Amino acid sequence: MLEIKDLTVYYESAIAVNDVSIRVEDGEIIGLFGSNSAGKSTLLNTISGLLLERGKKELRRGGERITIFGDILLDGVKINNLRPWDRIRMGIVLCPERRRLFPEMTVKENLLVGAYLRRDLDEINNDLEFILDVFPRLRERLDQEAGFLSGGEQQMVAIGRSLMAKPRYLLLDEPLLGLAPVLQIELLKAIKKLREVKGMSILIAEQYVLPTIHIIDKGYVIETGVISVSGTREELLENPQIKTAYLGM
Repeated sequence: MLEIKDLTVYYESAIAVNDVSIRVEDGEIIGLFGSNSAGKSTLLNTISGLLLERGKKELRRGGERITIFGDILLDGVKINNLRPWDRIRMGIVLCPERRRLFPEMTVKENLLVGAYLRRDLDEINNDLEFILDVFPRLRERLDQEAGFLSGGEQQMVAIGRSLMAKPRYLLLDEPLLGLAPVLQIELLKAIKKLREVKGMSILIAEQYVLPTIHIIDKGYVIETGVISVSGTREELLENPQIKTAYLGM
């Protein structure tokens, strides 16, 4: 189980995440919903170790001091001080917002970057084949430079690259951003397949609630850094606040 307990992240000028607690059980798909600047990316970056407490829990990014309080626990063990690559080795892998591909590298090269920390060559090849089965249009583009792909195809490469790290917990930051509705549905079906076939746990941070809510087990709504609503998929679908603010009902 991955557990975030009483997590607070603030910059010198503002609080980004305020006393947030989230649990991701094995095999669950969890939704983290909220608008832009609600704190979703900050939360995922902290879980993955990109925002990392050092010394007196302080570091600087872009000249601004960041302070972190609270705990991140994997199977009951505190991992706050682990570097991002150590968290990857433990199975916590982030697929970042806006894909962050290497545009001049081929699709295959971008995918293999995700396996950089691995040494099990046979399993790497097996995982590559699995990704190409999940995203079959990538098989036709393996030798094409990633910068020439469509937005939906680039998102498939980004998720595939994360899968090559062999995640136990996959963190997806705005995977539907900028995609047409038909591609959003296609991508969500693929994400659901990852849980069904691989049994991995998935935390999706997304502002597009309507298409995403139908594949999750539980969800959290974050507003200005605070969890305002949480519950099962059914509870969120019946919540009047969610219906009005996020589902257009």
